[in-house]
Order: sequence, then structure tokens, then C-alpha cells
Amino acid sequence: MRAAVQESVSVTLRLTRVPPLGAPVGRVRQFFLLAKNPLLSIPAAAYEEPIVVPTRPRGVVYVCAPDLAGEVLLDRHHRFPKDPLQKRILSPLTGNGILTAGGEDWRWQRRTVAGLFRHSDILHFVPAMVAGAESALARWRDAPPDEIHAVDRDMVSATYHVIAHTILPSDHAEVTATIEQGAAAFGAGMPWAIASGALNLPRWMPHPGKRALRRQTAELRSLVAGMIDARRQSASPQDDLFSRLLAATDPETGRGLSDEQLVDNLLTFLLAGHDTTSRALTWALYLVTRAPDWAERLRAEVAEVAGDRPIAAEDVARLALTRQFVDEAMRLFPPVPTITRIAAEDTELAGLPVAARTLIVIPVYVIHRHRLLWDEPDTFDPSRFAPGHAYPRCQFMPFGAGPRVCIGAAFATIEATVVLATLIRAADFQYVGEEDAVPVSRIVLVPRDGMPMRVSLR
Repeated sequence: MRAAVQESVSVTLRLTRVPPLGAPVGRVRQFFLLAKNPLLSIPAAAYEEPIVVPTRPRGVVYVCAPDLAGEVLLDRHHRFPKDPLQKRILSPLTGNGILTAGGEDWRWQRRTVAGLFRHSDILHFVPAMVAGAESALARWRDAPPDEIHAVDRDMVSATYHVIAHTILPSDHAEVTATIEQGAAAFGAGMPWAIASGALNLPRWMPHPGKRALRRQTAELRSLVAGMIDARRQSASPQDDLFSRLLAATDPETGRGLSDEQLVDNLLTFLLAGHDTTSRALTWALYLVTRAPDWAERLRAEVAEVAGDRPIAAEDVARLALTRQFVDEAMRLFPPVPTITRIAAEDTELAGLPVAARTLIVIPVYVIHRHRLLWDEPDTFDPSRFAPGHAYPRCQFMPFGAGPRVCIGAAFATIEATVVLATLIRAADFQYVGEEDAVPVSRIVLVPRDGMPMRVSLR
């Protein structure tokens, strides 16, 4: 059923989608498509059909209807556990934390840390979110007037500033530098790790960036373990997210996290916790440059809500247009573009037999642009998310759905709204790439050639 969309005041902005796969390909071609951009391997039928079972590669099902995605992620989630591919790729860095753990090991860790992300508590961190945005503005203010900025990298730095000042015990320059180096090493090896894992190649096979990632991972885990030890030996108690995590216990069993699990989850929050938000902001600022009339509407809203003062916690609920803009940016460019699961046993979906061990691909990028679900799916229109417009739970899911929905989804959405409002009031943005920005899946959705912009402070 198509969603009704109110008429927008914006000039129509249509965005090019990643070209789908026109015909089945062999294993070698599939490997290089996955290494180049996994979105290129999704068949064209996925944008038009509720479920697609390609002839090649075998053992894969694309689930593209919200009700079927709901079966996999919510209603029958026990029969569709997490795909081991993500664990294979991420566990060297994030261990067995809530991002990669499964079964009861995941459930009790999730219960233990869930209390850290209550909505009322998140609003206490709005000043830190504003400070993250201000750190980017300060960087741009100090640069030469005509400098071209890598806004994608600037958003990574700004959102890391936020997470570092809400969960780290202090501003650890050494940890920050090591995380940036580790992220670079991880990004370099990611395409090959995804391709190798998706095709189930042996783990021992070398690939570009693998050795550097192993070295950076060991250094980063050692640093975080040292921070935990130092805090436990500190004589002065502190009430911050770091201390709360160290003291957190499972409400059902009273069990706390081991030191290794604390390292796993701190790294999960430090890395995954800011990466999704930085990508959402990168694409939102790209859309600001493509929809200047909407940019002016956002500036007017921020001026009405907050004037010249910093955005405050009580302003968040009133930044309605800004939140709509963020949601539409995440529809067109979802931070997590693909979710995968594995069929634990022989079953069926939409009346089709699904054998045990079949890979279930839920292509969020595709669902968000599906022709059966959205009017003009490639057209940018934040009014889709105006009050009164509701969608099935799995039609719009930038942070996943079901029990394993991103635990920091509310934090990320509030942060993106606050940071975007702060930036749009203070600066004008001009995209200077040679062509339209091309989204590439690297676990998160990144612009293929970065996001070069000129930034003019107001």
C-alpha cells in the first residue's frame, strides 16, 4: 500500500539510486561486486517485489516487504538469528559485545546496558551534542576561506567528540588518535572482509588492510582496558556513562559485565556509537546543498525555537522540521543499508520454502526506495514524516527493528537533530564534488568519493 504524502513546498529533488544488478552473475563477479559496493549485487526485482529468490547465487533470499521483514526481525526472530558474517567482520574489534553476541549471551548484556539509553537521560547530553557541532564549526572557522572541507570526515570527528565526552572518563587524546587510526585501518580492509565473509572464504586468507587492522585492534583494546583499570582504582567517584557502565548489572540476575565484556561494549559504543550518526549527518548536509529551500525552512525553525542561543534539551521536541529532514535523509541514505539473518531451520516465507542456513538479506536501502511502498521513492520530501504520517514498523527502519534494533537509535536521532540544527544556523554549505554523491555500503553507508564541500560561516 502506497503511503500518502502531503504536497511539499520544495522544488522537486530526485536522487539517483545505486544501479541494481540486471542479471545473475557468477561467484567471481559476485566477489568483486561485493568488494566494490554490496548494493550493486542486489537484483533489480528487489525494488519492485516483496521477496526475491535469485537463481545465482544460491542460498540467498532478499526480503523487501515490511510484513515479511517483520516476520524475520520481530515475529519469528528466534528462527532467524544474526548472520555470522557481521560477527566475523566486527568481532576482532568489538569482541563479543551486544553488537556481535548471540542468544542468551546477547540478551543479558542488552538488559544490563539498556538503562544507559533512557530518553530522559539522553536529553541530559544535548550540551555535549552542541559542543560536538561547535567543534566542527571551530575547525571551519579557523580554515582559509576557500578551503574545501571533507565534511564526511568532519562529521566523524564531531560525533566522536560527542561520544567521547559522554562515555569516556575524560578527553583522552591518546585514545582518540588510536581510534582514528583504527577506523582508517578498518575502512581500508572492509571491502575485502565483506566480500570474503559473504562468500565464506577461509578466515586465514589474507586481504588488504588485514595486518594493520589486527595491530590497531590490539593497541585500542589495551588502551580501553587501561582506562577501565584506572577508573576502578580512582578514589574520586564520578557520575558519568563510563562509571554507570562499569557499575551496570543485569536487572534479572544481578550479574555485571566482565572486564573483557566492558572493553567489547565500550569499543562498540565508541566506534559504532558515533559512526551511524556521522553518516546520517553527512548525507543530511549533502541534501541541504541540494534542497536550499528546505535549508532556509530549517534555519527559520531554529531561529524561532532557539534564537541565537545554543540548542537546549527542551528545544528538541520543537525542532519538528529538522527531525523530518533527518528522517527523510535516513530514508534515502539509511546509515545501516543492509540487515542479514540466517534461517536456523527449514521454514517458509510468503509461501516459499526457505532451507536451513539460507542467508536472509533485508536490504534497508531498497525497502526505503521500494516502488510498492513509497510515492516517488527517489524524490526527497521531508514532509513524508510530517505529523499524521505513519508507516509500518519495517517500512522505515534506519537503525533496524525488533529485539536487536540499535540500542543507541534514540541517542543517534536526537544527536543528528541537534547537530544539524546547530550547523545549519551557523553555516552555508556548497557541495563541490564532480558528480552526485554515490552511496557505498561499508556496514554503514558512506559516500564513495567522500563529501567535499565549501563551508561559509554566517
